[in-house]
Amino acid sequence: MKLILGSAQWKKTLLAASLFFVLTGCQTIRRSSAPKPRSNGAPSMSQGSLPEAIPSEMTTENETETSETEPTVDLATPENESRIGLILGPGALRAYAHIGVVQEFVKMKLPIQSVAGIETGALVAAIFANKGLPYDVEWQMMKLKESDLVQKGLLSSRVSAGEVQSLNEFLNMSLGTGRAENSKIYFACPAFQIRQRQTYMMNRGAFTQMLPFCLAFPPLFRPYQQNVAAVMDLRATVDHLRAKGATYIIYVDLLSGANRVEKVGIEDQILWSMAANSLSKQEKGINYVLHVPLQDYDLLDFSHRRQMMQQGQKSGADAAKQIMKKLGL
Repeated sequence: MKLILGSAQWKKTLLAASLFFVLTGCQTIRRSSAPKPRSNGAPSMSQGSLPEAIPSEMTTENETETSETEPTVDLATPENESRIGLILGPGALRAYAHIGVVQEFVKMKLPIQSVAGIETGALVAAIFANKGLPYDVEWQMMKLKESDLVQKGLLSSRVSAGEVQSLNEFLNMSLGTGRAENSKIYFACPAFQIRQRQTYMMNRGAFTQMLPFCLAFPPLFRPYQQNVAAVMDLRATVDHLRAKGATYIIYVDLLSGANRVEKVGIEDQILWSMAANSLSKQEKGINYVLHVPLQDYDLLDFSHRRQMMQQGQKSGADAAKQIMKKLGL
């Protein structure tokens, strides 16, 4: 029987599922299997598995305007050297800080072998992984319009969750026909299936079709095919990158300190409070946690995205020096 949730009911269901996760402290991780396409070409859902994106027949990459001198990631890492698995944490519009962190890490030539993103961190991670060009991430992310991300009421300043499909035009423009398995850097993002209360790692298929599973989370977006970003399951992402060969895990935290989420309902405020608390308790197995100080910025603050990126650059530069010293680079 198909589950259909109303605008208020899905938030209560998500809140209950989040509370379940916090209380149990673990989830089952399943690798998705390729689905059979529906007649309209959309991904299909089978019992007990999360679908991968439907394969695309096109292979031509989308051209973007980038500098010819832009630094790129060196993937020729000797087997006896560290292979960094970078996790870009959740934080709604604070994700712009991730851009600065990535730019500084690449500038310092840290050996990034894989990158994963949670919630909006997945968007930055995917654009970076696709071509390995950190300044292309800035170029693309600055094309986003506030209306693509934040849905405001006509008669109220209150923010309400919109459909993640509002990003379709941007995803097609920034990622084109790029596929996760063909990306310059290994990419993955976690999605949480509300009905099954399980976390799935999305790591194959067209970026444009897999990302909605990992991006949907209030107050920005409603669930996508009953899936939301797995913002409380950092452990699943850490274990996945370890299994893919990462020997040194870096987690970029955007939620440390106070988390302002204004102009939203109490359910959204509770969800983000629970997420921050849960993530802070899952740092075991992570080699370095980079706390980017963003307490002065609301999670929905679009007007200060440039300042948040600059804060990411500052924090990233300081962290890169410490990490290089720890790794003997």
